[in-house]
Amino acid sequence: MKTYSTLSQDKINKKIKKFNKTYKNYHNKMIKYYDEDFAEQIKKGTLKYYKEILPITPNFEGKTNIGNIIINGNTIGVAFYKAMKQAGKTLDDAVLISYEIADEAHNSIPKIMVWIIRNFIFSRLFLKRMNKSFRKMKDNPAGWKIEYKKADDKINDFYFHCTECGVIKYFNACGVPEISRYCNFIDYIQGKAFGLGLQNPHNIGQGDAVCEEFMKRGRKTEVPENLAVFINKYEAFKK
Repeated sequence: MKTYSTLSQDKINKKIKKFNKTYKNYHNKMIKYYDEDFAEQIKKGTLKYYKEILPITPNFEGKTNIGNIIINGNTIGVAFYKAMKQAGKTLDDAVLISYEIADEAHNSIPKIMVWIIRNFIFSRLFLKRMNKSFRKMKDNPAGWKIEYKKADDKINDFYFHCTECGVIKYFNACGVPEISRYCNFIDYIQGKAFGLGLQNPHNIGQGDAVCEEFMKRGRKTEVPENLAVFINKYEAFKK
């Protein structure tokens, strides 16, 4: 029995129709690092798994609910990993591709947009918008239990405290709980790109009871402990 709302068939059809456009960067990276035949094999496998996981993808209340944006940002990555895994590749093989795509996308954002986004993130409006979105899914079994707060010290500007993560739940629902090991790589990329001064000492994906991220304008974003080895591997992978 379903206990939460999932994507409508109309939304699923639209996403499948746009698959080639959505997957384009992955396909180009696969050709770059492997060959065209293997790239085509993974593309077909990704589409197969994409079609399988879209019907179980949650759809949270609200047209601009941040939960939908976050989950939708993971659907292709999950399907891509499942295709790579079936082809005998490792989790790191798949995540290295996903990481490079996300890293390049953020690094290509114009400086003026980075400035606008950073100022928005450090505003009261951002905290209000985030909490409004997450409150709408606090009773949804597929969602988050999380709160964004302004810090009461001079060490941080704001932080969030999360006891249940919708991304981890989604990975589990898709049968790939191992991806949780790298669940915070996009947070690190965004922390660097927007100058958030991110610190992520606790992470549910690493087995902690809670996930906490602390932000401070002007501070250097730290590499989370669970990503340290991976980031070194990524730098070698790019060369």
